[in-house]
Amino acid sequence: METLGTLLDVISGKEFSVPLWEMILYIVIMSLFLLFGKYRMGLLTSYCFVFYWGYFSGMANIGDSMDIPAWGMTVYILSGFLMGIVAIVGFLVQGRD
Repeated sequence: METLGTLLDVISGKEFSVPLWEMILYIVIMSLFLLFGKYRMGLLTSYCFVFYWGYFSGMANIGDSMDIPAWGMTVYILSGFLMGIVAIVGFLVQGRD
């Protein structure tokens, strides 16, 4: 429970900002996918952007403040890529009715 309190203190004390060009790129890509009815690709794109922003923007600040070990960051990256691969495979498999 002490770790949760520390995590909340670190998160509340940090600023999270996303560069404007990344937001514009995200909005353009999402708009195109949704406009052409590619909902699965839109979901996958959202996952990739959130994973990227969470790691490069958020985890760098949180990791420094909480002394997260290097293996913790490795687990974050590997689990993120694994979930991405599972999502891609799930999107490519046709539904069986």
